Amino acid sequence: MGAEMKNTNSLLEAMDAARPDVAEELRANAFKAKLASDLRRRRKQAGLTQQEISEISGLTQPMVSRLESPLGNMPNIMTLVRYIQACGSHLAIADFAAGELQAEGFVLVGETELDEEVAAV
Repeated sequence: MGAEMKNTNSLLEAMDAARPDVAEELRANAFKAKLASDLRRRRKQAGLTQQEISEISGLTQPMVSRLESPLGNMPNIMTLVRYIQACGSHLAIADFAAGELQAEGFVLVGETELDEEVAAV
């Protein structure tokens, strides 16, 4: 079990004890929580604050905060693109059919150089 999974399990156990309603919402929004964690990690790796992401991307700072929150609605694709490009990163969107990546279902948004890390959503 990886460190991220252990941290997630510890968080859920703590939330079960303190706020079972929030723990339930976290479980229901596992994909959003993973995305939020990845976005926050990318911003920090880029050495940027939420305000700087806001200024670069044109998103409001409260929107940046909501993107980095494990709770709430999934953002639309253009909002993700703006955030990820502000971090100097890339967004890859893949269509998985029958458990296999189909090349025709792959879209890369941002720079075309693949030597940097790619955000897979």
